[in-house]
Amino acid sequence: GAMVVNCGHVTAYGPGLTHGVVNKPATFTVNTKDAGEGGLSLAIEGPSKAEISCTDNQDGTCSVSYLPVLPGDYSILVKYNEQHVPGSPFTARVTGDD
Repeated sequence: GAMVVNCGHVTAYGPGLTHGVVNKPATFTVNTKDAGEGGLSLAIEGPSKAEISCTDNQDGTCSVSYLPVLPGDYSILVKYNEQHVPGSPFTARVTGDD
């Protein structure tokens, strides 16, 4: 059978991958503990530009937050070594702040 190469085990989880509220930071965590060497890349596509900030927690995880300023559906692309992590691209529904 085909050889399946697993590029480590990078997982992304947290509320910001499924929903958010405009003008409030939406947060999620990326766990690269078991992944070995590599580069993490994050992109968010949606109705507004969302400023992304990423904090390395020094334990193999990164805390990511982004700030959507318009409601709608945002695509969150999380890649490690150019490969999408499981579940990526995620779709987060951002609602108004009423």
